[in-house]
Amino acid sequence: FFFGPFFRSLFCSCLPMESFVQLPGENVDENTLFQLQGLIAKGNALYHSGRHKEAYDYFSNAINKSTGCLKSLNEISPAGKMLLSNLYNRRAASANKLQNYEQVIYDATEMIVLGFQIEKGHVRKGGALLMAGQPGEAVKEYKEALKLNPDNAAYKQYLKEAQEKCGGQSEPAPPPAPLSCPEVQRQNKIHDRTKQGNKVFFAEKPDYVGALDHYDSALKEVGEGEKSDKPTAAIKHNLLGRRAQTLKKLQRFQEAIDDAEQMIELAPESEKGYILKANAYICLAQHALEGGVRAMTTPESREIIQKHMNALEAATFV
Repeated sequence: FFFGPFFRSLFCSCLPMESFVQLPGENVDENTLFQLQGLIAKGNALYHSGRHKEAYDYFSNAINKSTGCLKSLNEISPAGKMLLSNLYNRRAASANKLQNYEQVIYDATEMIVLGFQIEKGHVRKGGALLMAGQPGEAVKEYKEALKLNPDNAAYKQYLKEAQEKCGGQSEPAPPPAPLSCPEVQRQNKIHDRTKQGNKVFFAEKPDYVGALDHYDSALKEVGEGEKSDKPTAAIKHNLLGRRAQTLKKLQRFQEAIDDAEQMIELAPESEKGYILKANAYICLAQHALEGGVRAMTTPESREIIQKHMNALEAATFV
């Protein structure tokens, strides 16, 4: 059933994050909210049943859906920042179980930047750095956590262990070469390029050509022509929708129709692809009719074309 904005914010202030999702950004449809809620619930269930790789994929999908709705970090509501911090925390927990320490470091850093769960972010980052063979850097993170919670005995023990591993020195040793994990790097590229595309698309002075370049680049990382697992297909579906909207702004309507058809193929149960395709056809016809109006020389012919244009405008629903 439908939650209006007031009741949604009221529920989010009363219920734990596991019970209800408040998506960051504005004008987010209810369907997206419930999709996110389902992804998080499924991810939690998979994590607790020991299926950590699948849980990692679900949390990654939820992060991509969330960040796909954002304009910039400064415009995210506090509830939205809390949601993203929780999602990064959950993915970090899954990545840690998979011994994917580079991803844990990345997600923990995002938690710190968002300003929620800062203490936990430093501890998670410290633990991952320690496991990745960077005890000196881990010392720095544990010290930051202790600044926020100086009486925490566990943090003191973690700091002691990290100091012992770097010879008892308080100053960190030079870090080794960065960890390399192609899959993590690919996901981070998709995330960053989608965010950059959204930023210039929604800017006060939109740069649709720039947005298109970012979405093209993200889709290349996803692999437009490849068969995808379920989480990757959802990311691709979202990116195709963003690119189709951008192509419409650039009056490249046939290409927008092509992207909408790919969306329908990926998710025939979702209405978004059908709506985008229908609207792109309407825009294409309207564009052709506007050219017809300019070409017509008699008042009677112009009146006929104008009637068709009025009918098309009345039918436009996106």
